[in-house]
Amino acid sequence: DNKRPGGAGAGGLGRAAALGDEYASHAAVDRVSRTALLSVSCAATWTCFVVVYFVGLAGFVSRDVEAISLNGVDVLAKLLYAAALGSSHASVLSPERALRRLLVYEREATTLRRRFLRYVMHEVRVPLNAVRLGLSAISSYVKSQPSDPVRVQSGAGEALEQVSGASEVRGVVEVVETSITAMSETLDDVLSFASIEEGAFHLHVEAFDVGDLVAHAVATHAPTAAAQGVALRGTVDERLKSLLEGDARRLGACVSNFVSNALKFSPPDAPEVTVRAALVRTEQRDGRRTHVVRVSVRDRGVGIAPRDQSRLFQAFSQIRPGELQQGRGSGLGLAISREIVTLHGGEIGLVSEVGQGSEFFFVVPLPCAPASTPAPPPRALAAAPRRRTMLDLDAAIAQLRQCDVLDENEVRQLCDAAKEILVDESNVQRVDAPVTICGDIHGQFYDLLELFRVGGECPERNYLFLGDFVDRGHYSVETFLLLLALKVRHPDRITLIRGNHESRQITQVYGFYDECLRKYGDATVWKEFTSLFDTLPLSAAVENSVFCPHAGLSPSLDTVDHIQQLNRFQEIPHEGPMCDLVWSDPDERCGWGISPRGAGYTFGADITEQFLTTNSFKFIVRAHQLVMEGYSWTHPNTCVTVFSAPNYCYRCGNMAAIMEIGDSIDARPEFVMYEASPEQGDKKELNQRMPDYFL
Repeated sequence: DNKRPGGAGAGGLGRAAALGDEYASHAAVDRVSRTALLSVSCAATWTCFVVVYFVGLAGFVSRDVEAISLNGVDVLAKLLYAAALGSSHASVLSPERALRRLLVYEREATTLRRRFLRYVMHEVRVPLNAVRLGLSAISSYVKSQPSDPVRVQSGAGEALEQVSGASEVRGVVEVVETSITAMSETLDDVLSFASIEEGAFHLHVEAFDVGDLVAHAVATHAPTAAAQGVALRGTVDERLKSLLEGDARRLGACVSNFVSNALKFSPPDAPEVTVRAALVRTEQRDGRRTHVVRVSVRDRGVGIAPRDQSRLFQAFSQIRPGELQQGRGSGLGLAISREIVTLHGGEIGLVSEVGQGSEFFFVVPLPCAPASTPAPPPRALAAAPRRRTMLDLDAAIAQLRQCDVLDENEVRQLCDAAKEILVDESNVQRVDAPVTICGDIHGQFYDLLELFRVGGECPERNYLFLGDFVDRGHYSVETFLLLLALKVRHPDRITLIRGNHESRQITQVYGFYDECLRKYGDATVWKEFTSLFDTLPLSAAVENSVFCPHAGLSPSLDTVDHIQQLNRFQEIPHEGPMCDLVWSDPDERCGWGISPRGAGYTFGADITEQFLTTNSFKFIVRAHQLVMEGYSWTHPNTCVTVFSAPNYCYRCGNMAAIMEIGDSIDARPEFVMYEASPEQGDKKELNQRMPDYFL
């Protein structure tokens, strides 16, 4: 087989056989034991060769991988013969010469193993990335479908099989997506580690802002931290304003790895995790001004025992303190981080005390970039820094006030900027008085402009909107974009919470999905919006005295702390406490009742009184229901409904109202009522039929 390309295996076996014959010529060797060992070694070697040959013949691996594998078999033959005849080395070779020969074989085998590992990981990762892209497209399609039963074809020419519903398909797709993502991350780690071992791991130096590393890490892990109830904060030394030179992507991966470990070692509702970048000193290195920077991630979790700290940065090492660390990953992240920091000429370390938390850190010297170096683009890293966007917000707000939609790229930038703000807000977001509270808007754009005319412009007035920004009206896109732009432009002067219509399923039925298709040609913008919906707070509290959900209360939530513990970063479930907050209604009957809406509950004045007493609130302000006068006290002095869409659905003839709470929370709130705006846009839009619904 020496004639076929890459067929190095036969030659290697011949050389190994010759080596075996040399040893066999010595009569001092025990022939019986030697024959048995040689038989086993030959059988194992030829088995490996045959397997590799036929796998290569079948085309499952590339020529490069096959050649490396056959060379590996060659070395394996040498090692097996050497092991089989180890007892004869004493009589044939001197101990020193035998050891040198074995060390040569070991180094050759190690080199081939590293190269083989790198090639295989690369070849596995390429098709796996293709699978991820394909699955992402399937996932996007499945998630965009309504939750009706669907049919899937099990194979060519086979009968269609009934699947119980799109929700089950979504569940399966999400599980597969999660598994493939985890596998890809592991392969990336193994590939990086194999490159490090082979000496093929190189830095890609570029100019970057250290603040971007911190902002990126915080933005990336904010949803996970919020789900755990852990505050995640970042701080950057004011002296680190100039651009520095280094491998920004890999240093950012180190910071992200530190944050991931900090969250794993932090129990739910633990104190905050802090990401900090500080300037240690400035010095001259190789004739260049260099900042020595220390980046650290501090948690207040369970800490790491001294016996485990010594092996934490070793490859394939994972520490599991109790039930907190789930053990996901390859155990290579910190080992790779150590190599990245070492290549930068820095050092990496850990300070930890059991029960007091840990601090992962690295210290690296980073040369200052020349003054003429252009600043990196805002999206150079995986996530833009907090509240930084290329979008001209003032121009966008002026454009939206003319009922002129933004283009798709501008929508994406606006949503990204808004997410960075919303993920930092709590499930029960505190709002300062004075404030104007608004109910449902439902895409009635010109009536929203009327609301601002009556109540005052933002930011001159502080606003709280109680959800249901979209559906029903014909300008849901313009309505939500305007409120979103105001939120990004004046984040402390306008608060947006989630309503039951800020969901994927409802918007596919009641107009918003179709409007996005009509105005943008596909569902891309709708997906951007629905992804952002998952970050909206569930409720608000004015001066910790007035509770403001979209809809009502839940039998599963007795206190505000219970609401704060919910994971809101998801689609609104069909049932449960999160569902109740956006679907329930007050009722004249006492106690809890079944809601005619099919979701949430009805609750009586006694339930309201109990919730207010437990949480030291004065009254509840909610939206969710049409009331003809614009507002209505359902439970006298304890629960009021505010509705801010006049002439709802362009046919109900109702008034709208907003509620104004003054500087003193003890003063009785005032209500401002108003009618629909005379301007309602394109008449053709108004004549379109909309689905019936519980008004």
